Amino acid sequence: MKNIFFVYFLFISTYCVLAQDVSNAKTTSLYNPKNITKIDVVHIALNLQLEWGKKQLYGNCKITFIPFSKAEYIQLDAGDLTIESIKTAKGLPLKYQYDGGDKPDGLIVQFLQNESSSNAQTIEINYHTNYINHADPNNIWGSFGKGLRWQRPTTTTPNKHWQLWSNGEPEGNKYWFPCKEDITDLRTTDITLTVDKKYTAIANGDLVKEILLNNTNKVFYYKATTPYANYQTAVVIGEYAKIEQQAGAIKLLTYCYPNEVKAAKATIERFADMAIFITQKTGVAYPYKTFKQVMVQDYPFPGNNEQHSMSIRSDNFIDDDRTHADFLYLWDGVEAQGLASQWFGNVVAPKNWNETWLNRAFTHYLDGLYNEYKNGKGEYLLYYHNPDMQAVIGDWNSNYRRPIVADSIQDLATYTSYNYTKARGSLVLRMLQKEVGDYNWYKILKHYVQINKYKQVTTKNFIQSVNTITGEDYNWFFDQWVYKIGHPIFEVVKSFDSIANTMKLSLIQTQQKDSASKYNQSVFYKGKMEISIELKKYIVQIDAKKSNEFVFDLPKFTNAFNPNAVNIAPAFINIDGENNWIKELNYKETTEELLSKVAAKTDTLSKWNAVLALVKRAKDST
Repeated sequence: MKNIFFVYFLFISTYCVLAQDVSNAKTTSLYNPKNITKIDVVHIALNLQLEWGKKQLYGNCKITFIPFSKAEYIQLDAGDLTIESIKTAKGLPLKYQYDGGDKPDGLIVQFLQNESSSNAQTIEINYHTNYINHADPNNIWGSFGKGLRWQRPTTTTPNKHWQLWSNGEPEGNKYWFPCKEDITDLRTTDITLTVDKKYTAIANGDLVKEILLNNTNKVFYYKATTPYANYQTAVVIGEYAKIEQQAGAIKLLTYCYPNEVKAAKATIERFADMAIFITQKTGVAYPYKTFKQVMVQDYPFPGNNEQHSMSIRSDNFIDDDRTHADFLYLWDGVEAQGLASQWFGNVVAPKNWNETWLNRAFTHYLDGLYNEYKNGKGEYLLYYHNPDMQAVIGDWNSNYRRPIVADSIQDLATYTSYNYTKARGSLVLRMLQKEVGDYNWYKILKHYVQINKYKQVTTKNFIQSVNTITGEDYNWFFDQWVYKIGHPIFEVVKSFDSIANTMKLSLIQTQQKDSASKYNQSVFYKGKMEISIELKKYIVQIDAKKSNEFVFDLPKFTNAFNPNAVNIAPAFINIDGENNWIKELNYKETTEELLSKVAAKTDTLSKWNAVLALVKRAKDST
């Protein structure tokens, strides 16, 4: 018996020393590129339990992967985790090296070298978290952070809920499970969460089982069978009531606080309609069985929109029925944006982070499109288009300048939250819609989604759809607005010929090239523009040159009392209707022109800007 105990003690001691030596190794064997292979992660299975007192998550993570070549080690991402053990699917211990930090590829793990490189292998990692995603105390509107946000009532914040939620965009999930933070590596997931029976656990995929254990705990088992990017993995745990809706074959689930069910039902009255609307516009049905939206505290507005088959929302989303009726444009947009991300971000996913506008701009564009559909173009122009334009021009004037698609990224978290990827990108899509016309535009949208379904794409794939449907080459448009920085500044010069009864307009591009920027910039811009004189609309072609001149024949002025009266210069001139172009306009309008815009049946944004100009003029003491 003593001999058996001695052998067992010797084995354990040797293995512990080996693991310690490996984890602190300074030898080159683990770092030798010849010994490390890249991998394709095909599946991750998480089994998770919570320790609320320590604010720690204890997990078992099974990663199934295919190595690209025969080698001895693989690299994974881990963020401030404590690794307790790593072993094969058959329970054999594996060597690993990890310093407990969060540097990319920081966890190096042995795998069985004698296996064929084309065979899928599974390793099992037991670990617990250490990093805590604290709320930013200086941001009352919420903050994302990274990893897990733990919340509970305190003496100073008694209204806090017992709640846990995650944020993975762009590379925050490694702080709660070991993984590959690679946007190009799509995989399926199984997520099992064991929680106190009073809590509900929400995660990616469909809820397969919900089991009560020993009348104290509940086990929630979610399965996602469609591969998706690692950053879209999410969990939320808290006390929730569930509201179910149906939109055709789609089951829509909303998780709200138990005392806010009535208000939540009023808030989500258009949820099913949104799902049908987006399906019609894209021509592709919602690809999963369920879509879940769940309310949490301290989450920013409007939030990230990239979770797979679910969307995390600020609990400020919930209004009573009267408040919601007054602010339909606000919260409906958040709801529509999260729903749209299931098509743009999941069904069609960007191939790399440089192309993130293919998520952010398209989802924002679609939620604005739904707003226009339900609330009218005036609401869209004032509460979507106008703030986007102000944000983009404001960034430029603050010397915050970069293209929508940049060659290199210095700070990924900042890059993915830029106004350029969302606001400028959405404006560019709207400009493209005007450029190609509504008929072609909606054919382009459907073509792009349908031929790229369940693929990873770049902007070139979108350009291909544009060129295919229109039969024209629109590479110039993307070169001008997506791959380069800047926008035109137009100076307007006008002259009226009362004899010929014509109006001449000169649009002179006065923008200067940003010589300090490392990015390319168009010297001059081109495209179609709408100009209205009186109530007649003209579509003109702006060429890429300094000055574009246009002469408009005007309706003859008639006077029954004085047939010899001269023609009168038009009072109403509206350049670039609906402020469609990303631009600045230097055009000093007369008070009569401004008043004519307020009185005429023109677009809401032109009226609004005319009112602001008149108010400013009225306050001017000179």
